[in-house]
Amino acid sequence: CSSDLKWFTHLVRMKPSQLQKQKIWSKRKLKRQMDKEHEINYMTAATFETYNNENLNF
Repeated sequence: CSSDLKWFTHLVRMKPSQLQKQKIWSKRKLKRQMDKEHEINYMTAATFETYNNENLNF
């Protein structure tokens, strides 16, 4: 889409140091996103585990 192209030309116009910063920033953002998802998955798993244990204790 056009916004991707705009973004790409924006990156190309950047100075190398800026580009490096941008790369590091997006990597960090990606890691944060993954951490968040991992946290959610972990909490969901924990919830299910508790739920299952409670059901077994009838």
